[in-house]
Amino acid sequence: MYRRVPALISIIMIVGLIPLHNSLLVGMPSNYFGYEYRSINLGWFLEGEVQGLATDGRYLYMTSSTTIQGTGEACLYKMNFDGTLISSVRIGQDALCHGGGITIYDNFVWIPLAEFSFTPSNSSQIMRYSLDLDYVDSFCNSTITGIDHWGSVFVDEVNQRVFVSNWNTLQIHEFDMDGNLIQSIIPLNPDAIQDWVVIDNHAFGSCSREGITGLVIFDLDGSFSEIRVIGDLRVPKTSSGIAYHDGVLYSCSGVNKAVLSTIEINLHQYLP
Repeated sequence: MYRRVPALISIIMIVGLIPLHNSLLVGMPSNYFGYEYRSINLGWFLEGEVQGLATDGRYLYMTSSTTIQGTGEACLYKMNFDGTLISSVRIGQDALCHGGGITIYDNFVWIPLAEFSFTPSNSSQIMRYSLDLDYVDSFCNSTITGIDHWGSVFVDEVNQRVFVSNWNTLQIHEFDMDGNLIQSIIPLNPDAIQDWVVIDNHAFGSCSREGITGLVIFDLDGSFSEIRVIGDLRVPKTSSGIAYHDGVLYSCSGVNKAVLSTIEINLHQYLP
């Protein structure tokens, strides 16, 4: 589908992490250090908008969507950590053409696939693909939550729950591991979360607030109704897909071109 073209290192700089809000939130440290940041141009990505990013510890997986007048297609890509493309597959087309923020669990790539519309008429779905990019099954759909636009998904491995966030209503839906809806909530001062990274029973959600990108930190301990935001970080290039592995935060974004960014950071230090 695409030529295998080596990625190019384009930018190296030092950045500082500061609170996304003007005031610090509970559990956040008051001192922020500089981290080395690198940017890689993905020369093989020529069409679409980057949506989600995830890693199985060996490779990176990325989703994108291409939409023209409400229809289009969504794609899933597998690449090396240096951005070199390995393979790709089309995962959605026509109305269900918006593949969002993804996660990897139980050797599956979990992908929300939605209609590109603020008032969708088709059910969003959580699709599962193998790590070799073969279709496996549909885990659940949004019929029970009101045909809303599902934008991202992650799995709470500790408590065996699946969370799906909504870009339109800003709700977060909780499912059991059989795909049954448990409940839905709207967090206090909610953000439109594009993608997630889960660390030590905490979830880092990527978002953008008035052009400022960063990560919102959720505490997943306790019951679902007790999930709360405990802090946030301002981090460059984190408005779209994010993944974390071995002390490196990966992010990817772009429209009709893609940039894979890396920043060496120990996210554990920002947990209470």
